[in-house]
Amino acid sequence: MRPKENAIASGWHAIAEKIMREIPGCALASDQQYRETDIAIDYCEDVAALSREDVERIVAMMHSEGMSAKVSSIHVNGWFGSYDKLAMTRMLLAEQFGIDLDGEQQRCIFIGDSPNDAPMFDFFSYSIGVANVHAFTDAIATPPKYVTVGEAGAGFAELAAFLLARVVAEAKVANFSRGNGLVRGRHGRELRRGRAPSGRR
Repeated sequence: MRPKENAIASGWHAIAEKIMREIPGCALASDQQYRETDIAIDYCEDVAALSREDVERIVAMMHSEGMSAKVSSIHVNGWFGSYDKLAMTRMLLAEQFGIDLDGEQQRCIFIGDSPNDAPMFDFFSYSIGVANVHAFTDAIATPPKYVTVGEAGAGFAELAAFLLARVVAEAKVANFSRGNGLVRGRHGRELRRGRAPSGRR
């Protein structure tokens, strides 16, 4: 780790220690050692769930240290800078995949569960929340357009099953049309190949 990065990490560690001293029951996230740009304070993943008031106190303490802070379904994440999930998604897709997210967003689906997903819910036309997003409705300015019945992983599986069912159904229609020599006319009418529409012989 370079000197500057080491100094930043030390600053984060001091902030995390202060939060854990003042708000008993919270802890560093179990994956903190793999994080390079933020600190994550666990408030319900591997610890007994803290109250909403305590979660808001964690956010306030991060803000008081000059950090940006967002609540996920299990952590409070704090970082220095003004970027968010949407800004970094744009950067990732542009720099690594050559994709202009603004031009392609109608082809995308985003699924999330908490306030740190708010910019994504607002941006994507097809934004989905798993059911536990209901716990944060007062903290998300623009809620997801659709919400699953299931929570967490079950909600994600619900969306995946829905999408796969649509793909299978459309594939069956396409195969049936090809197998029966059907094409679609200008107004959606099905026409048999090699035959003109009735009245146009």
